[in-house]
Amino acid sequence: MKFVKTAYFVFCILSPLLLTGQTDTLQLPEVEVSVSLVQSKLKQVAGSLSVLGSDDLAKSNSINLVQQLNSVPGLYVQSGAFNTNRITIRGIGSRTPYSSNRIRAYLNDIPLTNGDGITILEDIDVSLIERVEVVKGPSGALYGSGMGGTIRLLTRKAPADTELKLESESGSFRTLRLNAGGSFRLKRGSFSGTITKVHSDGFRENSNYYRSSALFYGEENFRNTTFSATVSLIDLKSQIASSLNQTDFENTPEKAAQNWVQVRGFEEYKKMMTGISAHQRFSEKTSGTITLFSGYFDEYESRPFNILNDNSVHYGARGKLLTSVRNIQLVTGFEWYREHYNWDIFETIEGSKGGLQNSNSENRNYINIFGLAYYHPTEKLLLTAGLNLNKLNYSLSDHFSGNGDQSGNYDYPLIFSPRFGWNYTASSNVNIYGSVGHGFSAPSLEETLLPAGEINRGLKPEEGYMAELGSRFSLYDKQIFFEWTGYAISLKNLLVTKRITEDTFTGINAGKTHHFGAELLGKWLLTEASAFPGNFELSASAAFSRNVFSSFVDDGNDYSDNHLPGIPKSTVSGILSWYPIPDIFIHTVYQRTGEQFLNDANSGLYNSCQTVNMKAGYTLHLKGFGAATLFGSIQNLFDARYASMILVNAPSFGNNLPRYYYPASPRNWSLGLRIEL
Repeated sequence: MKFVKTAYFVFCILSPLLLTGQTDTLQLPEVEVSVSLVQSKLKQVAGSLSVLGSDDLAKSNSINLVQQLNSVPGLYVQSGAFNTNRITIRGIGSRTPYSSNRIRAYLNDIPLTNGDGITILEDIDVSLIERVEVVKGPSGALYGSGMGGTIRLLTRKAPADTELKLESESGSFRTLRLNAGGSFRLKRGSFSGTITKVHSDGFRENSNYYRSSALFYGEENFRNTTFSATVSLIDLKSQIASSLNQTDFENTPEKAAQNWVQVRGFEEYKKMMTGISAHQRFSEKTSGTITLFSGYFDEYESRPFNILNDNSVHYGARGKLLTSVRNIQLVTGFEWYREHYNWDIFETIEGSKGGLQNSNSENRNYINIFGLAYYHPTEKLLLTAGLNLNKLNYSLSDHFSGNGDQSGNYDYPLIFSPRFGWNYTASSNVNIYGSVGHGFSAPSLEETLLPAGEINRGLKPEEGYMAELGSRFSLYDKQIFFEWTGYAISLKNLLVTKRITEDTFTGINAGKTHHFGAELLGKWLLTEASAFPGNFELSASAAFSRNVFSSFVDDGNDYSDNHLPGIPKSTVSGILSWYPIPDIFIHTVYQRTGEQFLNDANSGLYNSCQTVNMKAGYTLHLKGFGAATLFGSIQNLFDARYASMILVNAPSFGNNLPRYYYPASPRNWSLGLRIEL
């Protein structure tokens, strides 16, 4: 079977080489980005930056962004279920058990990261996303807290003509996705919106998933001012199958963890996010943008050990001012965020709510003030320098008298995060870049609380420095694009979430870690033919890393020089797109994940795995009525049995085996129809 898989992938890679009789040549389009706070061309960015365009997003699963993000070198998403994902970037973020932390994310200029540092991207619908930009590694000078990096999602703007899209997709495990969207132009602006409903029974016990979501974007243009608004609404309910021990994972992966089945464990929440922006052009050389944002989150989660009922309200503002003076661009700005969070813990009686066990509220506040300078001493050389000042504080109010008063306040010291970068244009086809920057991540509320409930005032934010060097270049009249990057990260006070009992977590600082790695990205656009065999596009990425504790002693155990668990030593991704005729597409997606350790002691190792997914479709143009596209996909083509997520340092309670493994779905299919009017 391994030979068949390898042979199939080699055929997919080499087949374009055998079909080079095309007549006209194509060029890869020039990519522009804005995540670095100024609009610029990708090849001229002073640092590592990855971009996924709308074409890239359309080649994989349309339910969420997991497969698409896994094509970014250095970024890895582990997915235990539709609602359980963990993102790591360059080895940062692997220590959060069931969610993504140490990573910041934005929808346009609206923060998707809450006041506790948790980022949820898996409930964002792909259909209205135009582009994804990823800053890898510490980016404190750009976006403040977020040791791993920053992910920015940009919504699609309305085209010149009115557009209406209807889409239905159905597949294995009673999976159904319905989507309706549209956009139209106004006299001085535009409006776009999409509404999506997703349901799946899942292949495991206790894994039903329901999600309804809506995303709207509109803008109004005046002479020198543009107003825009973004609204995101999400209603989700998902059962929780949880992780399995090795015996169940290998023999009955369709099972759910027994304790979660007994209480019919699930989570449900409603979430709203809104943002209003005003962009003002004061002169040819000066402009500014201010964004006001707010949001609401209301969650109920039934777990084997207790029931969590929590809600939060947040609001804030983000602004920047851009000024150009000769060959210098200056960006100054701020981001202010305030969140009020309430959480109650109840006893669980076979999944039903029992008596109150704990009740707390928290106010979280932070402010970032930043400044960046872009200097062109010559036409070919760009130098950048930036500084971010971050101030964070929170207050905890204990409303439950049964366990004593745990109320308290905590102020973190002012954190300075500098960043320096450069980009040199060696020729019209070659750019060389490098950067050095500081980053940090503050502890979450759960990490700051000791097992008895009091605040651990000795817990420090994790922080460190990253240095990187890389190059972007194109070949053969820009038919081939290639990028390589090497990096080193030195981090101190690594935050580790430690599970004391089944329902008690706390955070500790895990000494120092070092992260070394290399990343490769290539895109190849072959010549075009209007008739069979058509044209091919190939993109491939790879990342290789070494992530080790340089100094870490916990409970008398010395883990120094051990590898950090939950981080693959390598990842490889490849996407071959074949267009035999203009209206037919066939995408083949290959993903290989290297071996990774299961725990800090490195006593357990999970082997490498690989998968192949395919997606194909045909578009029929309806004269005067738009177009209809029939498409289908096969996920996990060779029915590989592997773990799509690892629970790092999985505990063992009683005589039970540790539950490290979230089994991936077996081979499954879907068939859909999209109508565009």
